[in-house]
Amino acid sequence: MNKRFSLNDFSNKEITEETYIQFHKLIADDDEEGAIKLLKECGDSFNVNYEYKSRVPLFSAINNRMYDLYDEIVNHPTFDCGIEDGFGETLLESLLYLRGTDEIPMTENDTANLDRMIKTVLNNKKFDFNVTDLNNDTAINVACEYPKLLWVVEELANKKEVNPNIVNDFECTALTNAIRHKNIEAVKILSKRNDITVRTIDLEEADKVGIDLADFGFETAIKLKKVHEYAMA
Repeated sequence: MNKRFSLNDFSNKEITEETYIQFHKLIADDDEEGAIKLLKECGDSFNVNYEYKSRVPLFSAINNRMYDLYDEIVNHPTFDCGIEDGFGETLLESLLYLRGTDEIPMTENDTANLDRMIKTVLNNKKFDFNVTDLNNDTAINVACEYPKLLWVVEELANKKEVNPNIVNDFECTALTNAIRHKNIEAVKILSKRNDITVRTIDLEEADKVGIDLADFGFETAIKLKKVHEYAMA
């Protein structure tokens, strides 16, 4: 028979494996209040990244729509910003996929809370926005795929430390993804950066979907267009 725990069992006591297991169980049982209480009682030394049976507390909280617990975990001193879910996705990328696609039905309240969770990450100085997932995608690569995430593209593009030229395993950068998904507004946002690398594949993909990158001020595209016009004259 499974042992029943009381939160008082862990108050002012050494944190053990049982403490972490109970934390997971509270989340699994949809007891958000209990999980937050346990976390606060254990203090700053509690490892919020403790994995149990391939489950990570943060992603379990997200899946169970425990938005307050999410805030507590992300802002905890022991939180690891580079933590990944079971699919090799980083926290921000996991949230972006969830928000960008329509795979999981969401209420208006869910959507608002999800946006708040994304903003929490974007405003957290501990996060490395250039970290890559299983497919070598970064957050800005992913955000450029979805028109509904334009506000995320803009926030990331405005961060000087964000590298928009990281190439994923499918030979796509943020610009390539924006082009392939005909996300014109994302292309416009990226064009404001003076460090965007326009590659041959970008020009080819843009031509396929009827986008003239020279119209957005990309220097490489403008130069190649002039060369082409000169050759045709």
